Amino acid sequence: MSGFVVKLVVALITVFLADIVLPGMYYPSMYQDVLVGLLFAVVGYVTEVMILRRDTIWLSTAMDFVIGALLIYLSQFVFIGARVTLAAALITALAIGVLEHLQHIWLVQTGRVEKDKT
Repeated sequence: MSGFVVKLVVALITVFLADIVLPGMYYPSMYQDVLVGLLFAVVGYVTEVMILRRDTIWLSTAMDFVIGALLIYLSQFVFIGARVTLAAALITALAIGVLEHLQHIWLVQTGRVEKDKT
């Protein structure tokens, strides 16, 4: 569960900062940032539980990047007034991916994910 809390905090802060810093990303209301970050955290956590193992760290990170880019880019079609360019979605997903990779390494090294059965 600590992995979810970290993922939630990272996603919320990264989406919020990207909304402030990136000119290609605009959510008119803060709750939209929160919902995008929350949705990413939930979906990312589920995929993490399903595939994260010692030998799948890079695969899990790649999945986080793809999921993040898709969720962020497609969110503009859900929220009224939101605008997200593909470049902004990719940059935000890359930032989340880098932080998620570090988290995946930490989760595996501390034994917070299922150990390989070899």
